[in-house]
This record gives sequence, C-alpha cells and structure tokens, in this order.
Amino acid sequence: MATTDAHDPREWAGTRVVPAQNCYRWYRVWVQPDLFNDWVVWTAWGRLGSAQYRQRLYPVADCESATALVQHIIARKIRRGYRSHPSF
Repeated sequence: MATTDAHDPREWAGTRVVPAQNCYRWYRVWVQPDLFNDWVVWTAWGRLGSAQYRQRLYPVADCESATALVQHIIARKIRRGYRSHPSF
C-alpha cells in the first residue's frame, strides 16, 4: 500500500518529471462531501507550469470506500513514476 501524507490519508499530490521524455506532470487526489453530503473522490492533473488542467470526480458510497479508492489511485500513480509532493 502506498504511503501518503501523515495528516490525511484521503489527500495526496504528486509530480512526475522525466526531462528526457519531456514529461512534467502533476496529479492531485482528494475526498470531500458534495452538496448533498454524499462522498466524492476528486482527481485533477495537468502539466507543471500550465494553467490548464483536467479533473474527474468519482461518487462513492461512504467515507471508507472513498479512502480505499484514494489509496488505490495513489498506489497506481506511484507505480507509474509519480513522487509525493507538498500540496499545491
């Protein structure tokens, strides 16, 4: 299982920098309730230094499911070369 920020296991930010491949990416995932108090996992990603980015949200049944999904996403990103970065 991936390790995350000690403050909240439901939030993570990472970067992947590979100059040889012209790869300068950032990724962020976090959990928050929506307007109806349902849980949502948000993901956002883009190129470092760019104002443009994309985001996606995943509705989940409860907070435990949200935490499990976040941990799964973090593990996948770390396998793909992302490293933890302070939230931005």
